[in-house]
Amino acid sequence: MTTVNLDSSALTSALEQLRLKLLDLTGRNRLINFKHTAGKSLQFIEGHPAAIYQRLVEASNKASISILGLPEPSRGDWVERNGRLQRPEPREWAKSQGISTSYDIPGVGESSDESNVRSLMYPDDLAKHCRKIEREATLAIEETGANMLFLVLGFLEFPDQRDSDKTFTAPLISVPVSLQKKEVAGIQQFSLQYTGDDISENLSLREKLRNDFGLVLPELGEEQIDVNGYFAEIQAIIKKQPGFALKHRVSLCLLSFSNMLLVRDLDPTKWPSNGDENSLIDHPIVREVFEGRADDGGAGLSLAEEHLVEEGPGASIPLVYDADSSQHSALIDVLSLKKNLVIEGPPGTGKSQTITNLIAACLAEGKKVLFVAEKLAALEVVKNRLSLAGLDPFVLELHSNKTNKKRVLEEIAKRTTFRPNYPNDLPRLQQQLEAHRQDLKAYTDLINSIAHNAFGLTLHQIMWRAEKHRQGLSNEESMLSQISISDATQISEFEFGRRMDCLGYLGSQYKSVGGFDASCTFWGFYPERLIPGDEVKLTQLFEAADEWGQSLVDASKHYSQVLGGRVHNLSLEFSGEQLAVLKKLLETANQQLPLHLIPGFFEDDETGTKSAQALEAFAKQVEQFHSLEGAVKTALKLESSVTKSGTDDLKGLQRIAGSLGAELGTLSELRILHQQLVETSGKLSSANANLVIFLSEKKIPYNGSTQKLEQLLSFTDLVLDAPEEHFHLQTPGLTRDGAVQALEQLLALQVEWTGLEKELGDSLYVDTLPHEGDIKQAILTLREGDAWYRIFQGRWRKAVGLHKALQRTKLKMPGHKRLEQLEQIVKLLGLKEQWKSSPTWTQFLGFPAPATPSPLEGYLALAKWNRAIKVASEDIQAVLIDPISFTADQARALRREFSTVKLEITTAIAAVKDINAKLKRLSEFSGSNLLDKVLEKTGEFTKALEDRFEWLELEARSQATFSQVIAGCDAALERSSLKSQIQANVRVKSLLGDLYLGVDTDCSTAIEALSFGQSIDGLNLSPQVKYKLRTGHPIEACRTLVAALEPVHTGLKQVEGLSNALSQFGKFELDTWTGAPSDEDLELFVSALHGAVQKAVADKDLLIPWSLYLTRRKEATELTLSEFVELLERKRIKPDELSDAYAYCTYSTITREAFRNIPQLGRFTGLKHNQIRDEFKRLDKEIIALRGKAIAYECTRKASPPPGRNGARVDDRTEMVLLNYLMPQQRPRMPVRKILTRAGGSIQALKPCFMMGPQAVAQYLAPGVIKFDLVIMDEASQLKPEEAIGSVARGGQLVVVGDPKQLPPTSFFSRMTQDSDGGDDHFTTTDAESILDLCSSHFRPTRSLRWHYRSQHHSLIAFSNHSFYRGNLVIFPSPYGQGGKLGVRAVYLADAIYENQTNLREAKRVVDAVVEHIATRPNESLGIVTLNIKQRDLIAELLEERLKSVRGADSYRDHWATEGQPLFIKNLENVQGDERDAIIISTTFGKPPGSSAVRQNFGPISRQGGWRRLNVLFTRAKKSIALYTSLRPEDIVMDGTTPDGTKALRNYLEYARTGSLPTIEETDREPDSDFEISVMDMLKMRGYEVTPQLGVAGYRIDIAVKHPDAPGSYLAAIECDGATYHSALSVRDRDRIRQEILESLGWRGRIWRIWSTDWFRTPRQETEKLISFLEDLRESWKPEHASGEAWIEEGQGAGPTISPVIQVIEPVENAAQAEIEREAVNSVLIDTEDDLEVDVGDVVRYVDLSKPNDVLTVQITRGKDDFSNGIVNESRPLAQALLGAVVGDEVALHLAGSASKTFQIVEIVRSETLPKIN
Repeated sequence: MTTVNLDSSALTSALEQLRLKLLDLTGRNRLINFKHTAGKSLQFIEGHPAAIYQRLVEASNKASISILGLPEPSRGDWVERNGRLQRPEPREWAKSQGISTSYDIPGVGESSDESNVRSLMYPDDLAKHCRKIEREATLAIEETGANMLFLVLGFLEFPDQRDSDKTFTAPLISVPVSLQKKEVAGIQQFSLQYTGDDISENLSLREKLRNDFGLVLPELGEEQIDVNGYFAEIQAIIKKQPGFALKHRVSLCLLSFSNMLLVRDLDPTKWPSNGDENSLIDHPIVREVFEGRADDGGAGLSLAEEHLVEEGPGASIPLVYDADSSQHSALIDVLSLKKNLVIEGPPGTGKSQTITNLIAACLAEGKKVLFVAEKLAALEVVKNRLSLAGLDPFVLELHSNKTNKKRVLEEIAKRTTFRPNYPNDLPRLQQQLEAHRQDLKAYTDLINSIAHNAFGLTLHQIMWRAEKHRQGLSNEESMLSQISISDATQISEFEFGRRMDCLGYLGSQYKSVGGFDASCTFWGFYPERLIPGDEVKLTQLFEAADEWGQSLVDASKHYSQVLGGRVHNLSLEFSGEQLAVLKKLLETANQQLPLHLIPGFFEDDETGTKSAQALEAFAKQVEQFHSLEGAVKTALKLESSVTKSGTDDLKGLQRIAGSLGAELGTLSELRILHQQLVETSGKLSSANANLVIFLSEKKIPYNGSTQKLEQLLSFTDLVLDAPEEHFHLQTPGLTRDGAVQALEQLLALQVEWTGLEKELGDSLYVDTLPHEGDIKQAILTLREGDAWYRIFQGRWRKAVGLHKALQRTKLKMPGHKRLEQLEQIVKLLGLKEQWKSSPTWTQFLGFPAPATPSPLEGYLALAKWNRAIKVASEDIQAVLIDPISFTADQARALRREFSTVKLEITTAIAAVKDINAKLKRLSEFSGSNLLDKVLEKTGEFTKALEDRFEWLELEARSQATFSQVIAGCDAALERSSLKSQIQANVRVKSLLGDLYLGVDTDCSTAIEALSFGQSIDGLNLSPQVKYKLRTGHPIEACRTLVAALEPVHTGLKQVEGLSNALSQFGKFELDTWTGAPSDEDLELFVSALHGAVQKAVADKDLLIPWSLYLTRRKEATELTLSEFVELLERKRIKPDELSDAYAYCTYSTITREAFRNIPQLGRFTGLKHNQIRDEFKRLDKEIIALRGKAIAYECTRKASPPPGRNGARVDDRTEMVLLNYLMPQQRPRMPVRKILTRAGGSIQALKPCFMMGPQAVAQYLAPGVIKFDLVIMDEASQLKPEEAIGSVARGGQLVVVGDPKQLPPTSFFSRMTQDSDGGDDHFTTTDAESILDLCSSHFRPTRSLRWHYRSQHHSLIAFSNHSFYRGNLVIFPSPYGQGGKLGVRAVYLADAIYENQTNLREAKRVVDAVVEHIATRPNESLGIVTLNIKQRDLIAELLEERLKSVRGADSYRDHWATEGQPLFIKNLENVQGDERDAIIISTTFGKPPGSSAVRQNFGPISRQGGWRRLNVLFTRAKKSIALYTSLRPEDIVMDGTTPDGTKALRNYLEYARTGSLPTIEETDREPDSDFEISVMDMLKMRGYEVTPQLGVAGYRIDIAVKHPDAPGSYLAAIECDGATYHSALSVRDRDRIRQEILESLGWRGRIWRIWSTDWFRTPRQETEKLISFLEDLRESWKPEHASGEAWIEEGQGAGPTISPVIQVIEPVENAAQAEIEREAVNSVLIDTEDDLEVDVGDVVRYVDLSKPNDVLTVQITRGKDDFSNGIVNESRPLAQALLGAVVGDEVALHLAGSASKTFQIVEIVRSETLPKIN
């Protein structure tokens, strides 16, 4: 690429040209020269501007104003017009009703409350106009994000130029509004509501007046507009200007202010400068957009290669959504390589998903992002994705229609309180995911690597070559898999081929010799080399053996008869050993034992173990019977009297005694114990009964417990010991708590001071003491100590004198003694004072302290008794004594009653203690503290004793203890049982015969005889011989055996001699030669030996040939193929399969070697790998879901909005100070642009991602104030450079996303800003259509997204991929055929008429289809697309009316609106960026009335780039496209001049009809690997039809299995781990995304993945698993979607598929039908000036594109031609080419014999003033 370096002046010039393209101050600009046109504006005859503004904008309750129509006239007021009764003309009717018909509103400048507006229309016409405007306004928001619906208050009329007669009208105050509707009486009524956006100023008008007239319009107030005041200011300005007038009008208009905003934004003077550098002109990316870059390393590449996304810096990019390798590569380019990038995103390839990931990753890095898109849908889909990822708090939507200041501030306020948590599991999950990723990648790389072979093949190829050769074998692959070819890993192709040839020759030789096995005469005899004469020697040996062989046969038969069966394992050595053993046995056996019993011992048990066990058990029983006799005699008088029940009774008594702790002794001791317990319990029972009576009388609760007895005893003692002598001292205080303690302390104090007083009184006068202060002063003096000089101190003398005055005797006393006495006096005084002041006197005694000591002992005794009575009363739960009122008489009476009761209480307590002493464990029982329980248990025990006394006296010995008696009973019972068993033992009786004597039997000799029989087992004898010895008398059997064995032994010696002789000639295997093992069946071996000898004698001539075959066999072995020779000779391999066997073993050995040397290959299992894949999928999804939370946490943690500056005025405040001031306000007055300018830093810190349209960037972001690290532009093919440059200049990096094969920048809304009076420059083209085109030429190479996700059936994208994308998209195949609810379906309407840009038949059929969709497919979203605006409006109006009566229609529309995918009806120009489950297309065009041919002009489709519109149209559906068309493919004529869009339309119709595309096939590709061949062959053998390499483009399923029971559908997909699997650039692509896409298309649960490693190890098991999977699917799965007819023809003239030849169809009642349809269309549509279509009578201005500067004019007529005046008949070729075209269309003129010409329509003039030409 050549780089053009522009200096600043050149770039300034380039930007100025862009500004001039936007800046239009001519009459084309509707903001300067506004004209009211139907469908774009609505004029009102009522409504006061100031009142409207006040109600709409200033009212606090979001008030709306109603749009009123004229009152409906009654039928009586209708007038006759054109022969029919009709409503009066609206203007005339309004006048008759006194309604003003002027659009100039009277009374302006005065106050008024007239805020509703009225139109000069009847209500139904008004509703129709409002719906049209509403559609356009809604579409404007969707297309540009900007609200274009304004209620204009006031217009300015002014001349085009000074002294010009041409007058312009321009809007003044434009209030952004929205239309609200409701239905009343079947008619929709509309109202207007203020949107909250900033009120727009007419900058175009301001610029026009400033430039041309030098006038400056007054500024609109930022906070509030005084409408009347504003009008007054304007009136003052224009007062003296000729031709100027202020029009007080109110109109609803569609306006666009975007151009002037962009003009302002592209003014370099508005941008800050740094020295000589301007931040717009010198911005590096802006320069790169215009110039390119000199260091463009990718200049030679159009599309960039994809990165290895799992390696390098891109691997750590935090994804919040899935990203395939092409998407991930784009992220690497931007984030890791820091490129300015163009991302081409064909339809459905995940552009929004990629943008979302890019924004999230930038947020994670702390970057600021500006996301720009003009289409609202593009912004919303990214916003929704960010919301789902939890990142919407960091996004600020500033699209033009979503930017009222209140909403912006609310969003910022929400962000300030947002506090997300960090997902702590994320690091751990990422580690796990990376481990699984490495495992999956390692296996894929490994299986597709070349290893351990010299053939240059991958392990995958090696395994499947092994599989191919395995299938060439019969059934021995499991055996062959164990064979290892030692040099397999080094063998060359040449050596491999030589061995294959050798094995082929060996197989042929094998067939010639007939085999090598036991059927050969000399099999087992392998002579190494025979010389002449050796055959004679061998013959003599065989003949001699024939003679002695017969004798051996006879002897073996006899020996077998003796043993009673076949003889086994008799060798020469063993036969000799047995003879010796038998002879010794005859010599040593003890014949005195009862040996005749031995057969019985071994009758049913060869070992005699059962007999031995029976005899030993019997002997023990006899012994036990006699041992128990002593215990019986010790305890019992008579053994026979013992019974089981009696013994159980005794044991029951023992258990009771044990549980109670009673000791059971002899019978006399038991009687004493019984008597004592009976007497004691009687006392207890009597005392308890008396207590119950007494206590019930006293109403004292009694539960019969020992605790209660103790409590009653305590209470009784208190009653008996009541201090009645002190009752007269009783006071209430003595009953209070604490009285005892207080009295004790008071008494102690009294005792202490009286004692001290008495002690001091012996030597001192204590009754009259001096003042205490004097005493204490004396003490202080005396404490100074004795000294000789103290006598001279007056204070000392005074102190001594004070003491002397107190002395009873005036004895001399030392100072310290005086001191002690004085200190005691002070103490006494203190104690007395403490005694007197004690509160005890009044609180407890009830009187003050007396002057002298008082006797307190009585009070204390009474207090203690009170306290005890209170406690005791609580214990017995009864109050019998009230201490306050209790008298001595009451005490005496109560004492008499309780003195008797005390005896009963003490008796009961003593009885309980006595019983517990005898029944020591009685206390362990629950309730044992209750007397009733004690009596109960005692009674049970004494009763049990009484019941057994009689039996004990009769049967037990008196000296025996109770335990001895029980033991004796047990012994007696056991002896009785043993005796019964001994007598009933039939088995022992049978074994012993006459030796059996019952309980007196002696078993010792029988046991010894049995031992002798068992000892035979230990002898070196065969089992048959042992059996013979044990089944008869051993001695007699032994003699018979010796006589039969001796001749057999002799014959075996001769056999050994023969073997030795044959071994001299070579290897000899006796068992092999005879065919019968010598150590098994003796008779069989001997007979086989004799037969082999006889056969050798007969076949002696075969000895030499046999020897020669062995020599040849050795040659094959020398080639290291011995294993295969052996397999051949064992008939394990057929001779013809030897080569396949060797190849299979070679490739298997290579594979096994790989397994041996590559541990991970050996550890691989498909089950584990699938688990890893599943876990990888789970973790990958979980991590992606958590990443949004992690990014949100980091964004919140790192956000540090600047605090800003405070100030007295609002305008002085900045950043967070300003935001905190504005956020709480209900109606903030500051405009959004100003907020962003003054608080941009804080807003960016809180919300680092701005989402805006290009107009919003210019409107709200002041140049140079807010900067972004990254600018992302979506749908960039529709962004003009002049719209994008301002956004580019605000960023440090640029990413442009779009599809150059989709719509270019649309001129659709130029009608909003330009008047229809265009000139030739209406068609001026620009060098770069869009910012995408401009950047694509400079940002090289571009990055393309390739994986297609949207279409759930490949047919939906196949056409565009083939026709527009050169097959570069990765498309995944669907398992279903198309038609029905999946894929492309077309309905051809044969009788439809196209006229005036509408097709009523198609419209009605589309409405029917919509109704059917709502009824049958409510869970699928829907969109309708037409090929022009009028057809769109027609369908919209028809559908609106139809859906009123369709049940469920409202809920359907509400549901999908809530889901963000509302039902839409759009023109193809406006559908880019939309997607729905189902798309219905009305192709609109068809045959005009009275014609059998379709006019070859198809509007925008036939223009340059029309194919791009069709590309957008055909790729909107996710599930199905239903095409309703009046065109067959052959209706469109194609030649060399046919526009590409027209060709594409014809080809798509053909594709819809046939389902096929030229040069592309879905199937029938040859299998491209041994894997596919092997698996396909196996499946075909099992009866399944398969398709290899199923797919359309980019991705193909290895093998697809057709559904046997559902033609057109596939049952399952089979994929392997080969090259296709390995080709993915990432584990995510390979092991998750691919499969998830297939599953979403209908393959879920029907994908079988073959792992080569598993298949190699266990091919049969894997085969059966696959077959089982298919069979289960066949039974359980039925296709969800049935294939349907893809092309249907309806209406008159419909028929079967027509060959692609233009057919002449006769016109069908066209005139009548056309008129009916014309009226029907006119009844629902309004007349607009949009897109006039050339009709008969029109004047057409056009240019020949080969001479674009020459404008030609022609008028089309039904009359005669007048070429000189430019008049042509409608039948002329030129007229036919022009008819039906609209302004901007390109039409082709085909003339026989001359080159075709292409014309472009410049202007269509349709005027009633034109002369009518007949």
